[in-house]
Amino acid sequence: MFIKPELLGYVDWCRGRVRLTLDSLTEERAARPLPSAHRYRGMLFGVLVGSVPLHVVEHASQIRQFLTAAGIRVQAMPGDRGYTG
Repeated sequence: MFIKPELLGYVDWCRGRVRLTLDSLTEERAARPLPSAHRYRGMLFGVLVGSVPLHVVEHASQIRQFLTAAGIRVQAMPGDRGYTG
């Protein structure tokens, strides 16, 4: 169980890592295959980086499900039924 400040701190850390990764991403680095020791060995680094946003959205959806199931009211997001912006 995490408290809100811990989760927000982790989100900030993740954002920092994303900035570092994207700031250093070049065409050459994106075209490199992942090493054989990596679980996605052979996949191009750029393909992996490009798939991260969808992965994050999937986790965010799961978290929203858990919160809603726990009776916590969550902010409406684009794509929600009845979203009014």
